[in-house]
Formats: sequence, structure tokens, C-alpha cells
Amino acid sequence: MPVTRSEVAFFTAGVLVGAFGHAAYPKLKEKFGGLLEAAMAGAGDGLGDGYAEIARTVAERFAPIKEAARSAAPSQTNGSHTAEAGVF
Repeated sequence: MPVTRSEVAFFTAGVLVGAFGHAAYPKLKEKFGGLLEAAMAGAGDGLGDGYAEIARTVAERFAPIKEAARSAAPSQTNGSHTAEAGVF
């Protein structure tokens, strides 16, 4: 599959931005370190709370479906599924 000029240009630009970012990382970390730490700490708290809320909502919505599936499933104690009959 041939590579077009625009793809090569985007790849080259990405490599250059990555190289300059890596070279300037200590200066950027020194200048914006406190801001980045605060942003990441806030993002982590918000994501954890959001995930917990989503998990709670999903559990509430699927609880009736799970109960219906349990009640509709054949009982394992009635002997309907036996290995001797060749039915699994």
C-alpha cells in the first residue's frame, strides 16, 4: 500500500513535535509542573466519581434482567441435564 505525501508530512510533523517536546520536557515540567499536578489530581477524582456513578446506574438497570434470567434458567437439581443421556 503506497504512502502519500500528506501521510509522510503528518508523520514527520509528529516526529518533530515529539522530539522537541522530549527535549523541552524538563523546562516545561519546571514551568507548568504545579498546574499539571493539580489538573491530574482533579481529573483522577472526577473520573473515579464518574465511573462509580456509571457502575451504579448500570447495576440498577441490569438487576431486573439478571433476576429474570435466573428465574428462567432451568434448575440444575431436576436431573434434566445428565451426561448419560448425551445432552449437555
